[in-house]
Amino acid sequence: MRDVVVAGVGQTEFGADERGIRHIGAEAAHAAVVDAGVDVDDIEAAFVGNVGGPADPQRGLVGQVCLREMGVTGVSVTNMENACSSSSCAFRQGYRAVASGLEDVVLVLGVEKMTGVSTEEATESLGSSADAVREGQRGMAFTGAYAMSANAYREKYGVENLRAALTQVSIKNHRNALANPYAHFHREITAEDVEESAMIAHPLRLYDMSPISDGAAAAVIAAEDALAEPPETRVTVEASVHRTGNYDDPAADSADASGVERTAATAYEAAGIGPDDVDLFEVHDGATFGELNHMEALGICEPGTAPDVVLSGETEVDGAHPVNPSGGLKGRGHPIGATGVAQLNEIVWQLRGEAGDRQVEGATVGLADNGGGSLNGVGANYTVHVLQADR
Repeated sequence: MRDVVVAGVGQTEFGADERGIRHIGAEAAHAAVVDAGVDVDDIEAAFVGNVGGPADPQRGLVGQVCLREMGVTGVSVTNMENACSSSSCAFRQGYRAVASGLEDVVLVLGVEKMTGVSTEEATESLGSSADAVREGQRGMAFTGAYAMSANAYREKYGVENLRAALTQVSIKNHRNALANPYAHFHREITAEDVEESAMIAHPLRLYDMSPISDGAAAAVIAAEDALAEPPETRVTVEASVHRTGNYDDPAADSADASGVERTAATAYEAAGIGPDDVDLFEVHDGATFGELNHMEALGICEPGTAPDVVLSGETEVDGAHPVNPSGGLKGRGHPIGATGVAQLNEIVWQLRGEAGDRQVEGATVGLADNGGGSLNGVGANYTVHVLQADR
């Protein structure tokens, strides 16, 4: 396997976008190609993550339609759907194609159009990322799954400051998003805002949940010797791991993200590092409890201690373990097909030293943790990527 570099990245602003999916996707892809300093004719293959929903009539051939807008035709384009981890999995396939020597320069795109339909329609579409028959028809939504996990966690570990920690995660991620020009939210919030927002599924309130967003994120990944000019900062992919959850294990404990833990352990081994070697983490916070839960699974802190760690300030941009400096899904937004690559883009900007007021000082190693879907209340997909910069 040969080294793979992230040659360029591009992204749209996340939020409500009046344009259709083809134009959103083409904007991000074009930006990544320009950033990489390559020509569209250099792209040998593309891998595109998209979930598809009622907000755009284009359901199939999303990659072909988006890339045609920027002149990429006549190459292999593979469309991938794996719930919220769709573009993380697309990135992994692109990485494997380059690392194996099958391709030299690959474009990865994640894109989603979610606004423009009613909340009910959007929510019903999101519900298809679980078992649509056994769970969806019984009203088992992701908000409920997060809430049940949060309650199981509180009971298992006897945590008394869970609500305060959930509130702090929301405040932190909104504050981080203020410094992210691509973020959905650019509004600072208070503890009162969070704790007086509508109850969704106890203990989770409206401001604990990630929003419905439109957006696209893209990356060009390549073998270094295939680039006419290597990137100024060499960012390499050190680990790319995907696992499904043990969703049919009757002993699975919803209080802990064991699937994340197993996936991360494989990624750490592949990269030859441990959690203490990581300078920043982009973590899947579809709900604020997800950030706490995954922090422990990633080895940032011991089981049952994430609330204390968050409240201590350790996960702030200038803390010992920065988590979601981009604003996370909560602040940056969550156009589900685009989220995985957006996490990786944030890490690239951080490792290049290009993250502005949200910059983690001296960052050289970043980890992205993305989940996708659930079955029996257990994550259906887990992806962990580790990127490293030579600076």
